[in-house]
Amino acid sequence: MEQLDHLDDDSDFYGDEETQRRLKRKVKEVDVHRYWAHHEHLINVIAINNTIPEKDREITLEEKALNVIPLRPEPKMAATQEPFNPLSRVGWAKQLGETAPEFLRRVPPLTTLTSDGWIWCANPYARRDKKPEDVDAAYVTRMRQLLAAYIDKKTEIAQQNPTMAPGTITRRLLPERERLKDDIYEGAKKANMTCGKWMLFPTTADTPKVWLQVVEAVSAGKLGVMAKVATECKQSSNERLICIYTEDFTNVVDVRRQLETMADLHLVQRQGGRPIYYKADAYTCLDIYSDNPYGLKASQYSSKDIFAMPETKNKSAESRPQKRLTDGEFFKTRESPFKKR
Repeated sequence: MEQLDHLDDDSDFYGDEETQRRLKRKVKEVDVHRYWAHHEHLINVIAINNTIPEKDREITLEEKALNVIPLRPEPKMAATQEPFNPLSRVGWAKQLGETAPEFLRRVPPLTTLTSDGWIWCANPYARRDKKPEDVDAAYVTRMRQLLAAYIDKKTEIAQQNPTMAPGTITRRLLPERERLKDDIYEGAKKANMTCGKWMLFPTTADTPKVWLQVVEAVSAGKLGVMAKVATECKQSSNERLICIYTEDFTNVVDVRRQLETMADLHLVQRQGGRPIYYKADAYTCLDIYSDNPYGLKASQYSSKDIFAMPETKNKSAESRPQKRLTDGEFFKTRESPFKKR
């Protein structure tokens, strides 16, 4: 048979070198979001979609959530920083090269059980140290001593005043409680344990959709430094906890920026609706939850309070050098998803 040389790899079948370079450049410049923003409402597209038969079997909640267009990383971010996944060895974490829908198919949040009770996703463009950061043991020891001293003081007052109402005792301890709170936060800053997280509590039915949105945004470098979703509901609840981490609870500008991103994704409402809360990881490390015996407010910020704040620069936070994060803070201090918040 005659050799078809005109179809070999060296032919002009794909165009000359300049044509190939131009076409490859156009492919890289394609913006899927912009394309569908203009085309999804065209009558031909709608007509074709209406001809696609529905599946005969029941569609799972995860599958319903997977009909999304993936977010793309910011051009400047993608161009200046190579993506890195600190959770590459964690089988129940999102991996580089894996799309968010592929991740949810591989690790569905409603049916997956993990050894730590969480499913993880890291921001591959977040700044990170070369070595993991450990929890400051001296800080934890000192803070636990202060917490124990507070309980001793509370017990002493109750014993000396057996008829005193618990609410009166709580009010009398207000100065000590405020000092305790300040010591915890100031100590956390000195110990470089400043990460915190926004907490979402979607229902079980909404969890796949919400988690997919979070994974899309985090893996595109648009939201937080890391996120996780609990593999089981809270006790006596139909809600799953999703945490979205920021690197510094003192940087109110960044804390608000992450909240604004969640509002853009319709994960929280700027006005009205159910508020969400932000918690410093130092509190988690010290087992301070919503029903703690110290009378401390477990959350540091609420979305309602942050949205009500004027948008001013956080000079105290921005004047300090920004540390580069690792996964150490998250895994060394992670809390059980079954504990009360």
